[in-house]
Amino acid sequence: PLLSRCLLVQDTKSVQRAENMFKKALASESENIIAQIGLANLLLRKADKEKGTQSLEESLTYYKKVLRSCPTVPADVRLCIALIFQRLNFVDKARDAFERVLELDNENVTARVGLALLDLNNRENLHYDEKEIVQRAMKLLEEAFFIDPFHPMVLVHLANHYFISGTDNGREKSLLFAIRAFNSAKSNRVKAEARFMSGRALYYSGDVQTASDHFEEALSLWKEFPLALLGHGQCMISTGDLKSAESIFDSLHQLVPGSIFVIKCLGSLQSATGNRASAIKMLKRATELDDSDPYSLMLLGEQLQTETAEPKLLETKKLFEKSVAAFKS
Repeated sequence: PLLSRCLLVQDTKSVQRAENMFKKALASESENIIAQIGLANLLLRKADKEKGTQSLEESLTYYKKVLRSCPTVPADVRLCIALIFQRLNFVDKARDAFERVLELDNENVTARVGLALLDLNNRENLHYDEKEIVQRAMKLLEEAFFIDPFHPMVLVHLANHYFISGTDNGREKSLLFAIRAFNSAKSNRVKAEARFMSGRALYYSGDVQTASDHFEEALSLWKEFPLALLGHGQCMISTGDLKSAESIFDSLHQLVPGSIFVIKCLGSLQSATGNRASAIKMLKRATELDDSDPYSLMLLGEQLQTETAEPKLLETKKLFEKSVAAFKS
């Protein structure tokens, strides 16, 4: 009865309550495989909303217990283990696990996508040339598409591939795949990724307003999605709404405080909107991180140019000299 209640609660939004009930069930029957799988699955879903890896690692522990108790479990259990390895960046273990899934279930789409992403995201560690790696990854994605032409993650990654091709035809294909992915997806995050992909394709085709709408929709589904924020900010810059762009890049900076690119963009926007004190602070940070960027050096020099104190004037002079030297190099 307790396990039945666990499974019912798991289908509600009471994640913590379901987790507590699963753990209570396991406290009375520690080797109950259904409870172990239920708790592992719950923790894996919980990890999507967390920044750390605690729930991922705990989920992995329970999936491994299941595998030890019953090595003949369905391929989906091994698939979850592979996905956790992938998210924890255990590349070799993830690859082995995905390949084992395909041995058990040759038509598993998610395993093919996982292997393709491992290839594309770890190219520098593979003993193949760039072209061969991309071809191998595309073969896996095309096989996955043939098996399930409406699988949202397959469509998202095909959309990304065709966009990166850089051709007008590639961007048109990217838009079509992204729209189909959005319509097929159930997860808000996958929907957000699909909307980002369609927004990006629209932006580069010149339809800035529709692109902006797509980026906004992506952010309504996943408010802390850095790429969608970046896209939306670029749209605001393109339309001349620099105040909105500054606000968006400020939010982006909160999410990725170590990004030199974002720091430079934010400093530049603050300069353009007259937010002088913030611009000086941000541009100083940009030049500390990269003192070879002539644009940041020049902008900082311009912001300090109005200072009349001799030390500030000397600092401004040095910045302009470094900027000129950087341009020449």
